[in-house]
Amino acid sequence: MKRKILLSVWILFLAILAGKAQCPDNLNIYLSGQIEVEAFATMYPNCSEIHRLTITGASVSSLESLHFLTSITMLHLSSLNSLTSLSGLENINTTVSELWILDNPSLTDISQLSGISGMLDYFIIENNDALLHLTGLQNIEGVFSLWASPLIIVDNDNLLDLHGLEGITYAEAIPEDPGQMYDDLWDVVIEGNDALQSLEGLGAITNLYDLRIENNNALPDLDGLQNQAYIDELHVVENDALESVDGLKPGGIITQVYIENNNGLVTLNGLDSLASVERLAIISNENLTDITSLPGFSEGISIYENDDLTGLSAFDEITGEDVRSISFYGNEILSTLTPLQDIENLHSLGIFSSPSLENLSGLHHLKQVESWLVLKENQNLNDITSLSQLDTVGSLLIQGNPSLVSLLGFAVDTAHFTSVFIKDNLNLPVCEAVSICNFLLNFSEEENEVEIVNNAPGCNSRVEVEAACGIIGVDEVVFDSPLLKVSPNPAESFFEITLGQESQLPINDVRIFDGMGRLVYQNEPESLLHKIDTKNLPEGIYVVLVNGRYSEKLVIQKWD
Repeated sequence: MKRKILLSVWILFLAILAGKAQCPDNLNIYLSGQIEVEAFATMYPNCSEIHRLTITGASVSSLESLHFLTSITMLHLSSLNSLTSLSGLENINTTVSELWILDNPSLTDISQLSGISGMLDYFIIENNDALLHLTGLQNIEGVFSLWASPLIIVDNDNLLDLHGLEGITYAEAIPEDPGQMYDDLWDVVIEGNDALQSLEGLGAITNLYDLRIENNNALPDLDGLQNQAYIDELHVVENDALESVDGLKPGGIITQVYIENNNGLVTLNGLDSLASVERLAIISNENLTDITSLPGFSEGISIYENDDLTGLSAFDEITGEDVRSISFYGNEILSTLTPLQDIENLHSLGIFSSPSLENLSGLHHLKQVESWLVLKENQNLNDITSLSQLDTVGSLLIQGNPSLVSLLGFAVDTAHFTSVFIKDNLNLPVCEAVSICNFLLNFSEEENEVEIVNNAPGCNSRVEVEAACGIIGVDEVVFDSPLLKVSPNPAESFFEITLGQESQLPINDVRIFDGMGRLVYQNEPESLLHKIDTKNLPEGIYVVLVNGRYSEKLVIQKWD
């Protein structure tokens, strides 16, 4: 009773002050509780048109008294904890430039907004956990924003579908400065709607710059996107119930597609309906076992950290005309590349951190990699002979493959070999493949780059590989090994090798190269002193290489 008396007194007081004016001087109205809502209705019952109306406050339970409003340019409704419907706003019948419905936990019905029409600048429906449908918004034709995502449907925990948005044919976000792009700039964001079961309602939009579908944990597929003829970026991320990507427009073109952390995803069926994707990234979908579907054409495909992935069956029908670049990274149990067997030409190929991959079977028809060929940190890769048909490569990086022991059989046309990096392959001693040798033979400081380091002895430096290739003679080797002692030198029938000065170091590997750079002796003595008989070594000048680091010139001279 006391509350009603206070409310009446407050309304009467404001009415006297306002003199029952038609509208307040400031057409940006902010109402922060039920009392202020009722007071505004009493003070300005003839004020049908206002610029901005913001209503907030936990005490607001009804907007019925605002029935006289017919035109609002900006409508912001937020933190109305007790409000269940928008009854009272049903007479608004003009274009609204901004519509914000935020943090209204009891709101179940927005159908009273059916009179709103035209193009909005900004549209956000966020954190309305009792809202089941968007019925009432069907007359909105499009959304356009200069500074943020124009259409945001986020964190509405019980929203079932997007019906009500069928009138939206256009949604675009661009930065205020056309020369500047923002990482968080999206045309449409559908995110965190835990009960959302369908994207139906977006069907009238045919072109989008960016579309983010993220963390909608009941969404089974992408039905509703069948009319999206062009999307620049599509992000499908962390939708736990997503089983397929069915629903994309047949013949559609998407510049970039990111399918990431969808733990229920078991098939990529639906991708094959697309005519073209410039970049396709399939990342960390933990139950995806096979790549069963790919677009008609992809500029680049990245397949990263899909822990259960064992199959690449969609690549069976892929050639170099269908894809330009391929990258595999961190797919723990992927053990074969056999489905890639029809690919002859690529722009780039990267194979990273694939511990179950022991060989490159499937790449035996690959003839050309225009840019980069990268084999990096593949724990069990021990055989790359499937690259024997490869005759053109731009740049080569072989790094951190501890099981790799030889590069022999790797034949590349050095005319297209600009850079070679072979490093951190701790058990790789044999790098004198014809391709590598030819590259080093024709090396140009101005046009090429080379780094050979931290591999096993024999491939531990550029000098070692050049010696193994026979590119340099002994006289060209730079000797700077004060720890290495070879005596007697010149030697006749034998010589001994020690390593160290004040204390001796273990000798783990000994290699001897002749004057043509050919390996003529190799041993792993694992001792502090190593004695070598020269009976199988003819007179001449040699290089003794110890532990892949220490070198000394040796002369063998036999007086008999």
